Amino acid sequence: MSFALGWHSCERWLRERVLLIGDAAHGVHPLAGQGVNLGFSDVDLLANLLTNNSHLAVQKQLRRYERQRKSETWLATTSFSGLKWIYGLEQKPLTGLRNLGMRVVDETPWFKRAMMQKAIQNLT
Repeated sequence: MSFALGWHSCERWLRERVLLIGDAAHGVHPLAGQGVNLGFSDVDLLANLLTNNSHLAVQKQLRRYERQRKSETWLATTSFSGLKWIYGLEQKPLTGLRNLGMRVVDETPWFKRAMMQKAIQNLT
């Protein structure tokens, strides 16, 4: 048995009193092991938003959580899918362009640093 690796995101993460987080709400290709980091970011944001115990305030914060995390996980999963696609290319002209692009990233200290800081931010 096999299944395709890819990404998914539920259309609605919040419905009435049920909130989906982590892999229940979104999943990514296991490229670079970032799925667990996205889940940790879900929990971190949710913990920071839920400081008021009134029902209306909680519902408002949960909707805020859903909007924010959906946009962030969409960006991450789109980036991971793009990397998977780029590294899956085997046609000569395209692999040359891919390698040139990665060399430019590797040789541009400020861009490389920004990418590393974003990855580290997702770990904490």
